[in-house]
Amino acid sequence: MHLNCKWTQINSSNLESIRDPDIVRTLTIKCSHRFGQRTNPPSRLFARLRYLDRLEIDRCRIEKLPNDVFYGMNFLYSLIIKNADLKDIPANAFEHLTNLMSLDLSGNKLRIEPQALASLKNLLQLDLSNNSIGYLSNVLTDLEKLKVVSFSNNLIETVDFRRLPKNLTDLNLKNNRIKTLHSFAESATNLKRLDLSMNQLDYIASSGSVNQLPAHLNVLDLSDNLISQIQEGAFKHMSSLALLDLRNNSLTEISEDSLEVNRTKFRVELFLAKNPLKCICENHWILHPKSKSSPVINDIRNVTCSHVLDESRKLSLLDADLVSGFLCKYDSNCLEGCKCCAKQDEEKNKCNCYRVCPSGCTCWASAGSHAQKLGQNVVSCSNVRMNRMKYVPDSVTELHLVGSMWRDKGLAELGRKQYLTVLNLSESSITYLNNTLLNQFPKLSTLDLSSNRLKTIRKSDLKDLDFLRTLNLQNNELEELQQDTLELFDDLQSIHLGGNRSNFACGCDQNLTLFQKWLFENENAEKIKDLNHVVCLNPIHGLITMDQTNFKSSKSVCRKQEKTTTTTEKPVMFTKADVSDDDDDYMEKDAEFSNKSDENKQDDQSNETLSTTITTTLTTVANVITDSSYDVPTKPPKVQLIPNLPTKPDVPLTKAAVTLLPIKETKSKVSAEDSSLSEENFYMNLNSKAIRTISKEHTTPAPRKDYNPQSVFSILIVFLLFVVIILICAIISTVYYRMIRPGRYNAQKVHAPSQDEEIPLNNR
Repeated sequence: MHLNCKWTQINSSNLESIRDPDIVRTLTIKCSHRFGQRTNPPSRLFARLRYLDRLEIDRCRIEKLPNDVFYGMNFLYSLIIKNADLKDIPANAFEHLTNLMSLDLSGNKLRIEPQALASLKNLLQLDLSNNSIGYLSNVLTDLEKLKVVSFSNNLIETVDFRRLPKNLTDLNLKNNRIKTLHSFAESATNLKRLDLSMNQLDYIASSGSVNQLPAHLNVLDLSDNLISQIQEGAFKHMSSLALLDLRNNSLTEISEDSLEVNRTKFRVELFLAKNPLKCICENHWILHPKSKSSPVINDIRNVTCSHVLDESRKLSLLDADLVSGFLCKYDSNCLEGCKCCAKQDEEKNKCNCYRVCPSGCTCWASAGSHAQKLGQNVVSCSNVRMNRMKYVPDSVTELHLVGSMWRDKGLAELGRKQYLTVLNLSESSITYLNNTLLNQFPKLSTLDLSSNRLKTIRKSDLKDLDFLRTLNLQNNELEELQQDTLELFDDLQSIHLGGNRSNFACGCDQNLTLFQKWLFENENAEKIKDLNHVVCLNPIHGLITMDQTNFKSSKSVCRKQEKTTTTTEKPVMFTKADVSDDDDDYMEKDAEFSNKSDENKQDDQSNETLSTTITTTLTTVANVITDSSYDVPTKPPKVQLIPNLPTKPDVPLTKAAVTLLPIKETKSKVSAEDSSLSEENFYMNLNSKAIRTISKEHTTPAPRKDYNPQSVFSILIVFLLFVVIILICAIISTVYYRMIRPGRYNAQKVHAPSQDEEIPLNNR
């Protein structure tokens, strides 16, 4: 039987209430995440559960365990007390658990292995993860049956394998602070699986007792450490090693001998991704091993290496091998199959297969290159005089002249380099480009001119470089880019323009510069690899980055906003002269509409009613015109307005009405005499019954009613009295039905004997 209980319900009384405790096999006690109260369980709490097999206590904060809390639990084989914030365990707490095989004390606050563990002679598995243990003691040494131990997520800095049981097979030391290992031949002889990931190991030794690993391991996890060096033969003594994980360390190079293992049947599986490997000769064996016992790289597709001079240029090992990217440093190099090697020095220098590194420079050549396949030849000369350029090998493919102080004569001495693809002239105080000298490099694909003093660059400066695809102009003094420069950019794939020294201007909406139009309108922004570092000056927002001017971006300061305009209705005059001939059609239609609607009405309305209507209309319009809220100009412009389908009379017009319409100003000037409200300027149809207008009659808002606070106060008093009366009635009814009425009922109640009740013989 299995029981699930809450910690607040667990006590001796509740457990004693179980009718048949011997059938209970497992007991689980879990507290909620919000359980914050510390408790002290009573002694012999589980004494009646003699045949309990498994006990789990999770998330229940226990201040202290009594010595005999597990008294009588001789058959318990699995005990879990995790996330209980235990700081210490009494030395005799587990002495009654003679058959315990699995113990989980994870998620507590233990600082050292509890001394109580020494009494668990049958223990097979121990979990002390997620505690605060700082070092290993000798408590576990005598536990001969212990096989699996976990110390993950603790604070251990040093591990001495002599302090662990000899029969231990699995050890988890993940996510500690381990910097040093102490291992001896007689220690951890049965250890098969060791997890040392997420620690602070910086090297692995091949001899001695420090940072040397146990010999009989099958699986070794060293990932997420700081390992930058592995000595040769560090794993040679591990004849049983099957899997080695070195991912996410600090290895820049790793030799084949350092991973050699004396294993005859199977090769070791190696994981090597996320290491800052260099594309150098020492790592060439990873793809082309020389020994049959070299490990197999399981994640070879994810392993990358960086260029020897530029860490940002990363390639996968497979791609680096395709382009002969593994480089070897040399002073002088005569490639395999080169016939010039046996000749004199003067003749050797004329051969591309014979290379000599210039004095003051550093040179690298591709691994495995030969006379028929020259591969890459990288030369780096920092702060070297330009007159030394004549000694650069003709087979150079990548030339770095950083800080070399630009001199036309120096590049002229460099001569024609038909294999040169990358040229770095950064930090060389260059103020202009000489296309005649750059034409010496017909296959140039990458040109680095960063950190110079260039103010402009033209298409003609690089016109003959047909293979140029990458141009770096960072940290120069570039001025506004012209159309000629943008045409040069059209032929490129990658451009760098970042740096605060550039003086670019930028605008919004209709004020875009040529550079902005080229960027955003022609979808060229992807070419600028550092667009978020290109700074420009905006007349409104000041210094901003160029990508902030892209209205399509969510961070743009140039978002297009809909402009809203408001139209103010002002009173204007409408005269017969203002109506054009084209408006007669509207007049005719409205007349027809008016005649049809008035057919059922009387046509002989008196002239007195008509006169009254005209007078009322003129009065209303005059009031509107004199209203200060409309701000009518003294000389309103003469406008042509089309009324809302006015009627066209069959008889001459003699009267007119003023109409309110939105003002539409024209360039024509109107005199003050035209704006007078004379009856000569107004006409109306004598047969019409009312004046048609598109404006609403101006009405004065109704005055606000006076606020009377006394009436509100009186209403509030009446409402409160009503509430008090209801409460008094409720109290009276409650008292009556709860106290008075039950008393009367009991007093009047007569106890009549039932038929089954026996009557005494004396009738008393």
